[in-house]
Amino acid sequence: MDFLGSIFYELLYGIYSIVNNYVVAIIIFTLIIKFLTIPIDYKQRKQSEMLRKLQPQMESLKKRYGHDMKKYQVKLSELQKGAGYSPLGGCLPLLIILPIFAGLFGAVNIMQKEQTAQMLVSISNGVINPEQLMTSFGWIRNIWAPDSMLLTSLPSMTDINNVAAFVGPSHLTPEVLASAKAIASSLSGNEAALQQFLYNVGAEPTWGITGTLTLAKASNGLFVLPVIGGLAAFFSQKISMKNMPSSTEQTGQTMKMMLYMMPLITVFIGATSSSAFSFYWITSMVFSFFEQLVFQSYFKKKREKEEELEVATISGGKE
Repeated sequence: MDFLGSIFYELLYGIYSIVNNYVVAIIIFTLIIKFLTIPIDYKQRKQSEMLRKLQPQMESLKKRYGHDMKKYQVKLSELQKGAGYSPLGGCLPLLIILPIFAGLFGAVNIMQKEQTAQMLVSISNGVINPEQLMTSFGWIRNIWAPDSMLLTSLPSMTDINNVAAFVGPSHLTPEVLASAKAIASSLSGNEAALQQFLYNVGAEPTWGITGTLTLAKASNGLFVLPVIGGLAAFFSQKISMKNMPSSTEQTGQTMKMMLYMMPLITVFIGATSSSAFSFYWITSMVFSFFEQLVFQSYFKKKREKEEELEVATISGGKE
């Protein structure tokens, strides 16, 4: 996925060069991807509607062959195949989402390394307060760190190690990148040296957890992104569950499990990933939520029209 990450990095950087804001660039990129994948999402929803129509026949098969699950599965497969329904159709969006997820994660990771590298060189050149070099957004002091009340906006040792090993594409000059890697290598594995370097060679901290400010002020965020993402994932999954009838009892149990698993996964991603990546994930979740509402309204009206047509046909036949 490094190749895809490099491509996404260049695309993101291109958008950033226009809007001059990393968060806005990530949101625009996400919306472009989501709009491009609407046909795939529509196809998945169409498959769900097809399954809904087959539900009465599936229930009939279950009553008839429920005692013989092997035969029931054969008859069920024949019914679905005859109607043009493919159980694997629901996997297609996942096959698209996972590479995009990995690619954008890689792109944001490259940008995070760049920003940390630039910060190391700037501090080395005499910038007293590292916070002056951070990319903030609203309540978040550093978008390259998680939106959390338990973490500071300072680069971690992991960030330093990543810069020391940085070999990916970059828009930094070779001189800046080489200098940053040399600084990171000298600090790698030495937490005391890192803290001293970030606080301008032992100067009294004026911010951060080790300073005199409160934890709330020292923290990087307020845990807003993980909460928003978790809620969007829950309601999106709830709507999806409501409009996606299960073909088997096992499928129904899986859908119920995902109702709670997806929000938990989203909260975990928001709490552990950089805020920049969280903006992608949450934008994607919120878009999916409203997309589900639009699809729900569209297919509901379509079902009502089909039912009206069916009633009119029956009435006409009786006359």
